[in-house]
Amino acid sequence: MNRNMQNNKIGFDMLPFVMKELVAMVMKKKALPFEDALYYIYSSELYARLLDEETKTWYLSTPSLYEMLEKQKADERNSQEDNKKVMLFKMFCIENYKEAERLSAKEALLLFSEYAVFSFLDETFEMLHTQDVDYIVDTIKVYIKKQKGKK
Repeated sequence: MNRNMQNNKIGFDMLPFVMKELVAMVMKKKALPFEDALYYIYSSELYARLLDEETKTWYLSTPSLYEMLEKQKADERNSQEDNKKVMLFKMFCIENYKEAERLSAKEALLLFSEYAVFSFLDETFEMLHTQDVDYIVDTIKVYIKKQKGKK
């Protein structure tokens, strides 16, 4: 058996022991039953890293692995929360634009789709979401006018 295959075998032989300790820690700290703790770990990027021979993540201590897992889960929650905020903002924009331009919902949606307004709102969310309604609607009008000029 060559050295690389032997190292890989050692890593995979260690994985059940690493997982046992990590599952126990998740169960204790999160007050989760065994199956839920397993799912919590298996649905993470950390688990994929534990399976990756190149990262050798299984050599880290259980507290370090748990900390990595919690950071990843927190980042996922924050990302999901940001996505919700952006989605709500897009709905706010289309409703206010629709009212300002006296369009039907279908007309506004077709216009936003045709001129990639939703992508524009993704890109400008950080700046626009703090502005007042008139400024936002005017910005969208200017953007659509520019997009029409390109066609």
